[in-house]
Amino acid sequence: MRDAEALLELHLSQHNTLELTRTVFRLRRGDQGIVGIRGTQVPLGAVPFKWGPSLHALTLFFTKAALIEKDDDLLTPCLQGKAPSPALNIARLMYRQAMQSYLDIFGSDASGRPNLNRLISVCNFHLKDTRPVQLYLRTPPLSPTGIKVFVDEEELTGRKPRLMELVKELSSTWRPGKSGRELRVIQTDLDKTPLKPNSAAPIPLARAACIKTTRGS
Repeated sequence: MRDAEALLELHLSQHNTLELTRTVFRLRRGDQGIVGIRGTQVPLGAVPFKWGPSLHALTLFFTKAALIEKDDDLLTPCLQGKAPSPALNIARLMYRQAMQSYLDIFGSDASGRPNLNRLISVCNFHLKDTRPVQLYLRTPPLSPTGIKVFVDEEELTGRKPRLMELVKELSSTWRPGKSGRELRVIQTDLDKTPLKPNSAAPIPLARAACIKTTRGS
């Protein structure tokens, strides 16, 4: 597995409950990183975000992705599930692009396409068969080696037992909240949601067969 082009840092705090407090993301080497900070009052140049079900689910996804050790493991979904679930929550967020603050911490390209869509592949989003929706890490641009995880400034990167404990806690504490209730009607309201004026059509996230995983030599 080659070195990562992209870099993602997840900084969590466990003082009361386990929550994400800071992110750093860059898509390519040499890019200026995007710093995300939880809250509304943030330093100049940083991007604010709120902790909620969607960001909780994304944190779970990328923490599980950091556990990938072999190229063959990229063919196994990092998350999967039906409504309500972290996997479907993320897929819905990406498809509808409804919560811009969660997309801002990853940035977008010149055409406005969110970089988050470059990092995650989605299979069976519309749940047209008995399989759950499945989410995979796209590499490149982001390799598991490019995901750095910290809890109270202690780096857990490469420490598989601690990362597995973190995944277990993030999984057990995720709650759908309002977005979860909305997920129950996702199959009926997706096609009814009008686009805002001058907005682009939703970007297809996966072909009917499934994802195409690209790996470096």
